[in-house]
Amino acid sequence: MAIYCSRDVFEALEGLTLPADKQKIISHASAQDAPEAVIIALNRLQEGVRYQNMDEVCENTSIVCSLEVYSVLQGLEYPADKNAILAYAESRRATEMAMEDLKRLPRGHKYGSIGEICSNISSS
Repeated sequence: MAIYCSRDVFEALEGLTLPADKQKIISHASAQDAPEAVIIALNRLQEGVRYQNMDEVCENTSIVCSLEVYSVLQGLEYPADKNAILAYAESRRATEMAMEDLKRLPRGHKYGSIGEICSNISSS
């Protein structure tokens, strides 16, 4: 499974002193006005664990889709095939990285959610 840590996560945690636990990490990200998607991802961290470095934080948020992909697909109507997904992403001015990820989606399938899209990106 491909695990990403987006630029948004790094920016939200800039200046954070590690090791840190979930509460300290989320508090720091919130104080940095992190996007909601970052806070949602960080909420996947386990309680009672002290994360030693950013690699551990990223690994344990289990982000299987970059936040760029997640953000650009907000509002997409489902079910959607690869062509509709790519057209929608282009219309939302997706980053080159997000478009490259979406281009890896298998053809011939209708996707029912962002989660399903992300699962298919990470398995390609």
